[in-house]
Amino acid sequence: MHKLYSTFFILALSVSIISSVAGQIERKSSDRVKISTRYLEKNRQLDRREINIPDKLRKVKEVPRFTASKAKLRDYSERMLISQEFEFNDVLDQYTVVLDDGVFPFWIQREKTKGKQLMTKDGIALQQIAEALVEKYNGDLYFVWENALSGFSASFSPEEAEKLSKDPLVLSVDPDYLMTTTSVGSWEGLDRLDQRNLPLDNSYTTSRNGSGVHVYIMDSGIDVNHPEFTGRIGEGVCGYQSDIIEVCPPGSDPDDCTLTYVQCDSTKDYGGHGTHVAGTVGGSTVGVANGVILHPVKVNVSLHDSYFSTTAYFCNGIDFISFNVSEYEWPAVVCASIRTGTSGASTGSAPAVAVQSLVTSGVTFVASSGNEFDPFVSYVPGSVPGVITVGATNGGTDHIWFENQGRGSNHGSQVDIFAPGVSIYSSHPNLGYVNLTGTSMATPHVAGAGAIYLEINPNATPSRVTQYLVEETVLKNKIHGLPTGTKNLLLHIPPVAPPTYLQVSAISQGQNFLYNRLTWIDNSNNETGFIIEAEHGYGESWQEIARLPAGSTYYNDYDAVLCDDNSYRVRAYNVDYESPDAFSLWNYYCN
Repeated sequence: MHKLYSTFFILALSVSIISSVAGQIERKSSDRVKISTRYLEKNRQLDRREINIPDKLRKVKEVPRFTASKAKLRDYSERMLISQEFEFNDVLDQYTVVLDDGVFPFWIQREKTKGKQLMTKDGIALQQIAEALVEKYNGDLYFVWENALSGFSASFSPEEAEKLSKDPLVLSVDPDYLMTTTSVGSWEGLDRLDQRNLPLDNSYTTSRNGSGVHVYIMDSGIDVNHPEFTGRIGEGVCGYQSDIIEVCPPGSDPDDCTLTYVQCDSTKDYGGHGTHVAGTVGGSTVGVANGVILHPVKVNVSLHDSYFSTTAYFCNGIDFISFNVSEYEWPAVVCASIRTGTSGASTGSAPAVAVQSLVTSGVTFVASSGNEFDPFVSYVPGSVPGVITVGATNGGTDHIWFENQGRGSNHGSQVDIFAPGVSIYSSHPNLGYVNLTGTSMATPHVAGAGAIYLEINPNATPSRVTQYLVEETVLKNKIHGLPTGTKNLLLHIPPVAPPTYLQVSAISQGQNFLYNRLTWIDNSNNETGFIIEAEHGYGESWQEIARLPAGSTYYNDYDAVLCDDNSYRVRAYNVDYESPDAFSLWNYYCN
């Protein structure tokens, strides 16, 4: 039946045909959500595992696709500025739309379309569907998304937007919400990461540096000429057409300044926020993981020392990341020190669907929680399942209140982990350095820590990275000032990385048990060796049973007790530090 509808659509791409299709397809909204989720997960897996996109077809300049004229894009920017000035929650008369993949299953066929369009399996271009829907509901089309989600951004009257939301081809229609950065405004940030307790010791040591991991900085761009990033800048993108620059004559009054538009360039950062965040993730001297490849995904407009964006710009950036991340650019982490300015963005909205798609495809996504000292609720992207949501602490006191700032980190059960975010010293445009404060500054610490883990475990899923950071290496009950209901978890990057994936298997000869074989992954490169401990028998005490040299990945335990529990823990060590334990339980059941 879908094929029949698709054939009609190709033969006569018109409003009347879409209306005919819409009239024959009846589904409840809840049914459409279930169908869309199923197709989303299926298609994301196909994109990576079964469809090979040759390098020559991966033309970054084609993503995002700006379908509107420059005049319309200028009009969009001006409406965004008006909305920001009057503190509206969304851009006037602008909406984001997610199409229902259950009605038209979208399959990427770039080999057939020469990398230019996303097509359904029956040959309909998503671009055509978007154009026809916008025509049907009397709107103007601005952006089309073809990678992280199937959707578009367009302007409609509120009445037409309401009608569009009920179209059976559409999964969701939401206002184009404004988005904000989460900074308010050192070395102590890095210093706090590698030690279990205060006071700070003026050093930062890590066993890995994230070499080979791609980190996408969703922010205001990166000043790629800063020496902190030499040789480690990857492909980037602008999520919008033009930057807005304030021009002031020398010695003039601020009221005499004028605004002018210049072509957006992701390698330029007019405010400094993105350059600062990128420095904390992977700067050569100020970064958590100074071996990563940094990608500037410019979605934040900077003006008057403030930053703002929209969910449409954000989706443009996510769509680029989904397009750019391939088997040649894995593993990948997204660092997003940005969130919706209102908690009203629905889980089915375009930005939420886009982020969920990216996480499902295997990209670790780290997002800031905000600085209102309020409970974090349904802000996007932090509330999307699978995203690591970050709060901020003072690295010198482990407190979540920002001294001298009059505010503090957001908190609550949805904040997964905290990291240093007060007076963080990092890179600034034009070869500079500056101290900034906020959850924007805490988030890149966590993104860098994720990159360090992914260097040695490149196939780790986002959930596995989260488990490692939030459960296995985290510091517990160190933070002060946390309201009830908030996880007291502080980011920790062990100077000697702990082993992971400890497994125990019984080795037998015929019916005769011989020994237990312990195996693990060595995540460190600076250990002296490994300490092996065992608890032979339920209720027995832990005993050290062996010390192994650096690089070891297995041990045979000939003293395992039959018919009882045998617990094991393994940790790496050097002269200064012992890592957290890897733990495993083994039981030999007797007949």
